[in-house]
Amino acid sequence: MANTINQTLARQIANASTTGGGNWIRHGLYLFVVERLLLKQGYKGVSFIAELRVKVAQATVDGVVPNPVGSSCSNVQSLSNPATPNAMGAVKAFILTLLGITESTEDEFVRAFEELVGPTQLARGLVVACETYDHTTQKGKEIVLPKWSHVVQAPEEITAERAALDRGAAAA
Repeated sequence: MANTINQTLARQIANASTTGGGNWIRHGLYLFVVERLLLKQGYKGVSFIAELRVKVAQATVDGVVPNPVGSSCSNVQSLSNPATPNAMGAVKAFILTLLGITESTEDEFVRAFEELVGPTQLARGLVVACETYDHTTQKGKEIVLPKWSHVVQAPEEITAERAALDRGAAAA
C-alpha cells in the first residue's frame, strides 16, 4: 500500500505547478498560442486557466517589457470568488473569441467548452491576439487586462502550432 500512496503522490507532484503564482500577461501587443485550457480546483475555489505560449510580442507601454517570445504565461479567472463577478463573462468572451464566434446557445457553448477544457484539448495550437489595457478594480487596485481578438487559421496552421508546442517552441 505504501508504494501506491507514494506513486499517487509522485504523480500529483509531477503534475503540479513549480511555483505558487503564475507568469501573468504583462502590458503588450501579442499573438499567443494556446498550450492548454483547464479548470482547476484550488484552495480558493475553481479557476479557469488559459496557459499560453508567446508567439509575437510588442511593447506598448514605455518602460514595460512584454512577456518574451517563446515564454509561457497564464490568464486566470477565479470562478468561485464573489469578488470577481465578471470572471464567468470573461471566460465566455475568451472562448467565443478563440472560436471566432460572437454568440452560441447554452448547449453549444457547454459542448465546445467541454472539448476545449477537457482531455482532448481541442484549443491546443489555436492562436489568439491580445492587446492589454489598464483597469482599476472596485477596490482601487490597478490591474492589466487582456482584450482578445480572433485569429483565422487554416487546419494545417493549427497542426503546425501543435507540433511546435510538442517540440517546446512556437511555430514561425
